[in-house]
Amino acid sequence: LMMAGATGYGSAGQLCVLSLQAGCDILLGPTNTSPAEMRACAAAITSAIDSGTLSWERIDESVVRILKMKLEHGLLE
Repeated sequence: LMMAGATGYGSAGQLCVLSLQAGCDILLGPTNTSPAEMRACAAAITSAIDSGTLSWERIDESVVRILKMKLEHGLLE
């Protein structure tokens, strides 16, 4: 999320919401992402769900894809 190509899309929270809308399943950032930035992303996602910009169904789609991959690779029992 902090790549040069991802600049110019507003705040970190806005970028997280846009990434989910674009179909990303996992939001990755550098290891030095501050707790404040992580909270801002979580708050932006929650706000987007509350406003209808993102749906729980969209979040569930990502969860299902992630769990399927973990199952396929033996990471779940």
